Amino acid sequence: SLADVTAYAGAEACEAIGAPRIVVNLGRTDSKGKNKKEPAFDIWGEGSEASVASAKAAFTESGLSAKETTALLIAHGELRRTLKEIQAKAVAKAKVEPEEDDDERSELDDEVVVVPTSFGRRDEIWGPKLTDSFGNTYIANLLKAVKKSAPSEISLTLLDRVLIEDSECRASAQAFASSNKDFLEALPKAYQKLSTNGQTFLRAKD
Repeated sequence: SLADVTAYAGAEACEAIGAPRIVVNLGRTDSKGKNKKEPAFDIWGEGSEASVASAKAAFTESGLSAKETTALLIAHGELRRTLKEIQAKAVAKAKVEPEEDDDERSELDDEVVVVPTSFGRRDEIWGPKLTDSFGNTYIANLLKAVKKSAPSEISLTLLDRVLIEDSECRASAQAFASSNKDFLEALPKAYQKLSTNGQTFLRAKD
């Protein structure tokens, strides 16, 4: 189903930058229509002015604990942080390496590349990782920045504010910032709970 694809894509996005394997079970059913109640705000928006309480409620009202919510928000922050790093490296590389002249292209450049369906070790089955830096760097940096400067002096997203302004999420965030191991263990469990939220899985009959 499309719901399965969405759940799988999120897990693979994390794994592509070094997160631990997140097992995604298949069997979700797709929605037959739009949500009866549209979201009141864009929770992922960079400039959202929604309250911290309403943003946190979007998670907790779905059955996620403060600790699970925190793990997911930190993972989202890590994805944003890593994407910026990759983009910066690509820009720097483009400045150093000039574009290839069309006249210098060989006939092999137009050759169709066939990608095998399975190859290499388990962690290479989907190809090389973009980076291996996934961890608690984002939340550690965020907490350090807030400690040095007032939140009003820092450019914070709505999700950043949830992590530092909500007392429950901040406590979990500080714990994860102190222990990368705890964060990496908590994320797969939180993601699995998120991706199976509202679904009923039936076992095959013997």
